[in-house]
Amino acid sequence: MGAAKGPLSGLGRLVSALARRGRAAAEKGEQTAGERVTAVPADGTDEKGAGAPAAVPAEGAETADATPSESALDMAALVKGLLRSREPLELLRGFVTDVEGRAAGDGPQQDAHLPCGRERHLARRLREAGLFDDDVELPGLGVIQPRMTGLLYLRVTDRELPYLAKLRVMALEAALNEALLSQAMPGADPAAGERDLVRDERLLRRSIAEQARTLGPATEPDDGCGEWGCRRALAYGIEAFQLPFRLKADFRVNAAAGAAAFELALVPPRVIPGEAWVDELGVVAATGQMRRQMASDYNLRLGLLVAAWAFEEAPALNEVWVAGTLDTATSHECLYWGRLTRSDLEGIDLGPGLDPAEALRAMGVTMELDDEALLPVRQGFSLEDELFCPPARYDAPETSDRELPAEAARALGASCVADLGIDEACRRTKAADELTRGITGSTEGNVRLLMSLMTDGADPAMDAACRRVMEGLIEGTLPDDDPLAVAEELAHGDALSRAIELGTSRMMAKDVAGAGRAVLDALAPVEDAGTYADGDDVAWRAFGSYVDRVLYNRLMAGTGTRTRLAPAALYQARLIASQTELIQGNAESARGLAAGAAHLAPLSAEAALQLSNCLSALGDNDGATETVRRMLAYAHDPEAIGMGYIRMAQLQWERDRPRVARACLQRAREYVPGPLWAAGMQVMAIMGHALDPEGEPTAEEARAALLEADVPLAPTERVSEVFFEGLRASLDQEIFPVARDFMSNLGTMSRDDVYFGILRSLEDAPDR
Repeated sequence: MGAAKGPLSGLGRLVSALARRGRAAAEKGEQTAGERVTAVPADGTDEKGAGAPAAVPAEGAETADATPSESALDMAALVKGLLRSREPLELLRGFVTDVEGRAAGDGPQQDAHLPCGRERHLARRLREAGLFDDDVELPGLGVIQPRMTGLLYLRVTDRELPYLAKLRVMALEAALNEALLSQAMPGADPAAGERDLVRDERLLRRSIAEQARTLGPATEPDDGCGEWGCRRALAYGIEAFQLPFRLKADFRVNAAAGAAAFELALVPPRVIPGEAWVDELGVVAATGQMRRQMASDYNLRLGLLVAAWAFEEAPALNEVWVAGTLDTATSHECLYWGRLTRSDLEGIDLGPGLDPAEALRAMGVTMELDDEALLPVRQGFSLEDELFCPPARYDAPETSDRELPAEAARALGASCVADLGIDEACRRTKAADELTRGITGSTEGNVRLLMSLMTDGADPAMDAACRRVMEGLIEGTLPDDDPLAVAEELAHGDALSRAIELGTSRMMAKDVAGAGRAVLDALAPVEDAGTYADGDDVAWRAFGSYVDRVLYNRLMAGTGTRTRLAPAALYQARLIASQTELIQGNAESARGLAAGAAHLAPLSAEAALQLSNCLSALGDNDGATETVRRMLAYAHDPEAIGMGYIRMAQLQWERDRPRVARACLQRAREYVPGPLWAAGMQVMAIMGHALDPEGEPTAEEARAALLEADVPLAPTERVSEVFFEGLRASLDQEIFPVARDFMSNLGTMSRDDVYFGILRSLEDAPDR
């Protein structure tokens, strides 16, 4: 793939070393790639970080090349301080003030070591970036360090960010990251002078494209060459590239067509430093045109980097479309775009000696230059073009007639795409859309149209909906001249759906009895008819997500039994009715309704927790515990896992097993979002089981306690295995509604930026 890998130079060696270090850390069980690392003060140090890290005398440094009168830049200490600080801008101001004071040799610093060249250079870059300027207020910031790169990310905490403030943040972040990259370069001199550092900055910026051939590998052997393998490789690169300016990129992939597309957010010239290295002259003040030239050179190399990386790591791709765009306070501009092929980049030396404009022009990339600076051009493609986003990807699984190949069928537990469906109302909704286009002012014609939609018992809900609408039209309760009202009645006009709306509104008004009556009255005739009772060869089920459906297909569905979709309203009615009955003290009735909801939706955490509560109210602690144990055995999303462990902790405390209860809470803390955790702890406190921080077990102690008590470690290995198989299969088969569900779940669970990048690459249904 691509050119042969020769000796690494400059940034290439640095990137390879850091990548190996990251993989070694992952193998040792450290945080996964893409996790954000934040430091929390563990002692009495000043959390606001008003001071600056103390200078390190050169004599105490590992390399003693600096003169005895100079200190050395301790970037590790500065980074640590920024990660700990609640006021990182104040810490940086303190650093700059300290360096400048020692350089001047006056004030309280007059007897201190003189700052080294690296300290002076970083201080100047931070001041130049606008750290002390008052023309715009800098936003609140938090500093985080992605483990994949080891660089710094200034996370804006304000809701609004003026454009000038955005530029300031970009420049500050770049100053810090260029200092980190420069100091880590092979053979870097700790005593380098400021002139050398300006030259190093130029080398760093001109070497970024080399990473395309030194950073990998990005995928695992079983990732394959389909949509999953391609997207994982591209998302990995975006997060792993060692760049002074953070890369923001959107991308799309059509692996079957061998095509990918990138839209890159380019670096504005205004954040390029005001000094430049010019051969034969050395360091010179950069004019506005020079900064535009430097930004253009860097931005063109970004295009080469992502294209070369795509060809290097995604063998299925034969063409990569790249557009570089620049957003300002008032405009969105494209500065270059083009289609690059694998052969275009074969044998190209991506090092600092490459002229990126000349190379890309030779490859057919559209750009316009004014004295080596890019000017706006008309972008020739869109990420939403059909080449990259085939519309069939978003066909509803419920109405699909596509068969699945054997391996995908095994991974998804379905022989056809329709067996992945979860929306029982999908066909009615589609029919309602057709109805709005075909309905006329003739009642007779409209009735005939509705009769043509009936299924002769294949879809009981559709048949009932058609009969209901025909009766309304004939009796005059539905107007022939209002297609939207007719369509709404067809899709959602059943008595159970109406009752749920009424019951929910009464619950919000705290009329529990009224809510229960409304739902139970509508539920009774459906239950009496037995329409959705399981038979010898059919099981009626409801699902909250496509992930639930795949796990059910793989782990629960009976052999030789066809799974059919029950109305979501039936599940909701049983659950609401159970809740109202339990509140009113009718525990046995509530238990039966909750059991019915859990049977209909076997992967619903809400139904399982409600059933567990009902069993506890009846004094059946063993049944309540077993219900939650079963729930955890199949749980796969953070909220379900977290709430399951909180409920299990309550049950274990009631069994006088505090060690297991604390282990459950320790596990829950890893998954439950902040507000839910606080609510869970309030419930525990009310029950007299508040968590004692001093008695909280370690992760290993909690794991051992749960295994000993036969409490599942969610997500279990089996669930994780099925989950990843289903994820890869749904993405490679381009069943995007299913794949998006999986990726959203995985991103939330892992908090991995690579997975979030893949999720963002899954386009919404194109509006064509």
